Amino acid sequence: MGDEAEGVFERVYTQVVKQNFVRYGLDRAPINTSRISPFIRYSPDYLTARGLVEVQGFGTDQTFKMKLCKLTALVEWRQWADVHVFVYDSKFDEYAWVRVDDLQEFTSFENDFEIRTFPEGKAYYAIAKWTLPVTEEGWRTAPCHAD
Repeated sequence: MGDEAEGVFERVYTQVVKQNFVRYGLDRAPINTSRISPFIRYSPDYLTARGLVEVQGFGTDQTFKMKLCKLTALVEWRQWADVHVFVYDSKFDEYAWVRVDDLQEFTSFENDFEIRTFPEGKAYYAIAKWTLPVTEEGWRTAPCHAD
């Protein structure tokens, strides 16, 4: 799902935002990253003129799953640049933007989410799509793939 979401981000950024981007974070690193600090391991996926972008997708269950350790790292990145999360819903082919600051604030209070655990043991916030603190632009239909 990550590759699909990143492809949608790239189309949105070039076709809708009409800006360029640079690949930034680790993309399936051919090394064991478990001993690397979370700050480096969870480097945002892209660098843009507006700041850093982490891309994340979800689908059928309509649940956005943000690892607690990843959010902590993204908040730390926020000290150095603006950080946004580009969220892609593959079930409805929609995307939205979430500011890391808003996501941090949302998860700081008792809102409509649970803390669950992935099979490998990492805890994550399970946030229903309709409760995500997306930016004022809201959910938008993804642009078609260029043929």
